[in-house]
Parts: sequence; structure tokens; C-alpha cells
Amino acid sequence: MKDETLIRIMVYEIREKHPDAVRFNPTPKDIKSILLYMQTRKYDKIMYMYGYKFLLKILELFEDVENYEECFQIVEQIRKHNNLINDNIPTK
Repeated sequence: MKDETLIRIMVYEIREKHPDAVRFNPTPKDIKSILLYMQTRKYDKIMYMYGYKFLLKILELFEDVENYEECFQIVEQIRKHNNLINDNIPTK
């Protein structure tokens, strides 16, 4: 329950500062899904379900707290997507 609250706070903080990055109304199911994907490091799933702008804001939050291991995971998953799909989603 505590983790879900932290994810909810994160989503609302991102939405308040960058409304264009959160184009969904977070439901309890969304919060649980985002929590699960973050805990299992499935950042590409977050990108596909909630948009790459939202994922980039999560990346920025990790950078702010100097959690570079998670930053690396996010960037690698975006790069893998770009290579597989021949896409050009920026990582910064």
C-alpha cells in the first residue's frame, strides 16, 4: 500500500508539472500497473501503455535522485525499442 501511494504521488507530481506527459486519468489499476512495471524494470511497458513522454519524466526523476542504474535500464529499453521498430524516440 505504501508503494502504491508513492507511485500515485509521483504520477500526480509529473501531471502537475508536465500535463502533456500524463494523458491519462490515473486509476487504482494504473497505479498498480506502473508499480509492477517499475518493480520488475519493465519500463518499455510503461512507455507503450502510458506514453514515452511519461517515461521520460520518470527518467528525469531518477536522474534527480542520482539513481543511474534505473536511468540506464530506461535508456537501454528505449534504444532496444528504437532498434527493433526502427523508431527514433529520444532518450533525452
